[in-house]
Amino acid sequence: MTVPKKQTIWGKAKKKPVEIQFREVEPKTLIRIKMPEGKKVWGEIIETLEGNHEAHVGKDFIIKGVRGELYPIKKDIFYQTYDVIITTDGTVLKGYHDVEEFYRDE
Repeated sequence: MTVPKKQTIWGKAKKKPVEIQFREVEPKTLIRIKMPEGKKVWGEIIETLEGNHEAHVGKDFIIKGVRGELYPIKKDIFYQTYDVIITTDGTVLKGYHDVEEFYRDE
């Protein structure tokens, strides 16, 4: 007897317009990348609700969630998900700008 396959139905949701804080990763620790060559890069170990995570200088931002929790996030994902209101150097942006230009050379 075969069991009929049930089709998965996906809902849709949109993120609520919640403001978060973000900052650059500080070069606090030399972190060994989980690669065969074991290269080291500067970064931080962030204690998150899911355990410790690495954040790398120049590759990630650290965001503070709505409950004050910290998470590392890759810069490309950040720019796809968030519109920057105030840059990490304190510049207030008006309207929508290409803020990636601010951080491209870091």
